[in-house]
Amino acid sequence: MPVRVKICGLTTYSDAVAAIDAGAHALGFVFHAPSLRYITAEEAGAIIAKLPVFVTTVGVFVHTSAPEINTLQAQIKFNYAQIHGSRAIKNDDMVRVPVIRAWSFNGDWSAEDLMQRSNQVFLLDSAPEGRWGGTGVTGDWHHLEQLLRRTEPKVRRRLILAGGLSSQNVKRVIELIRPFAVDVSSSVEESPGRKDHHKMKEFIDAVSSS
Repeated sequence: MPVRVKICGLTTYSDAVAAIDAGAHALGFVFHAPSLRYITAEEAGAIIAKLPVFVTTVGVFVHTSAPEINTLQAQIKFNYAQIHGSRAIKNDDMVRVPVIRAWSFNGDWSAEDLMQRSNQVFLLDSAPEGRWGGTGVTGDWHHLEQLLRRTEPKVRRRLILAGGLSSQNVKRVIELIRPFAVDVSSSVEESPGRKDHHKMKEFIDAVSSS
């Protein structure tokens, strides 16, 4: 199965369309105010309302309650909620859309945690603990691959990989880790929140060639 691509940290409609045209399968919108890629509900809603059908949209949250996520989702209709942070909600079934549970490589998780959540989509990000993605920090992919050897194959089929991925390294990382999808933000930007359309196409082409 081809590896899927999520472009995260989108803040403009033109960048969202360029990501789709380049072959992105999912678009991420960051609703965490301290982030350099923060977007308001009104701005994200205006973009999502104009997207073509069958484009998957993901709201990205940090330490956010289920009622807050549900209220925002009712307003702008994103398809998934990506949840970061040790203080994030524990009962994912309270959220009205499917949840992508995000962990830092350096966080408090284990191969056993992944096995217990093997029916849930999850994201592993190499951002340092306490920083919520978009850092460009490259992960210790070989260590991660060793951890994944202790899990069942179905775990990799739920895995989204993030952190320091670029058109230069993503093919090697995919061959090593064999994730379901990859997530990219900083390496395809002109500046935080503003995407470079050529870099997005290069990245997605590199994934397609893996």
